[in-house]
Amino acid sequence: MRRTLVGRDEEFDTCWRALLGRGSALVAGPTGIGKTALRREVVAEATTAGWLVLTCAPTESETTLPYAALADLLRALADRAAGLPRPRRVAAEAVLLARTNGPATW
Repeated sequence: MRRTLVGRDEEFDTCWRALLGRGSALVAGPTGIGKTALRREVVAEATTAGWLVLTCAPTESETTLPYAALADLLRALADRAAGLPRPRRVAAEAVLLARTNGPATW
């Protein structure tokens, strides 16, 4: 039984089936229809099921920040960046604003 989502069983089930099938779901629509509540409930369900969940929900003010959503996704994995091959590590550190020793170089 879902804890906070009321009257959105069909939307929840559609998202859940999409995640089980292809691993991603896009929820779009006008302001105020419950997208955030649906996302929170699906994330809670997936976390309870033991999934590693990477999620982002950029705001309109972040549309001019090209890597804001990527940084949100990678933040949960930031402690693993050190083990990446150098080019990938440098890219991840740049997105996460974690580089402290000058510009990103290859």
